[in-house]
Amino acid sequence: MKAEKMPAVIPGSFASPEAIDHIMVQKFVMASPAVPAGTGTEPFRH
Repeated sequence: MKAEKMPAVIPGSFASPEAIDHIMVQKFVMASPAVPAGTGTEPFRH
């Protein structure tokens, strides 16, 4: 008998809800940005 698999928090990801929670708490506590600077995700500015 197998346990039911919970749906993924992010489709196609292996990240568990606990892992995502831990990362977001650490980002908040350490006051670090969720996306590193220079990754190309910043809005384009002239």
